[in-house]
Amino acid sequence: MSKSKETFLKREKEKKRLQKRTEKESRKQERKAHSLSGKPLSEMLVYVDENGNFSDTPPQAARPSHPSPGNYRTESHSNSRINSFNKNRQAR
Repeated sequence: MSKSKETFLKREKEKKRLQKRTEKESRKQERKAHSLSGKPLSEMLVYVDENGNFSDTPPQAARPSHPSPGNYRTESHSNSRINSFNKNRQAR
């Protein structure tokens, strides 16, 4: 009588390999289920309010992010730097 070609260790390794494969597949399905790639951009955005807190809703009053160019005085140099800011001038 000859011995079995498949030893106990070979069977155990095969079981572990199959178990790892099924676990990996389940993790993959979990990632797909909770993925953000299929959601619209509006659900992925987070807004920061004036206090630095995160919020899902956009701010109510949008302030201009850039001041009016008329409030700055520049001198004509080769590197054109802003020397002062005129606080008294109103934005147009």
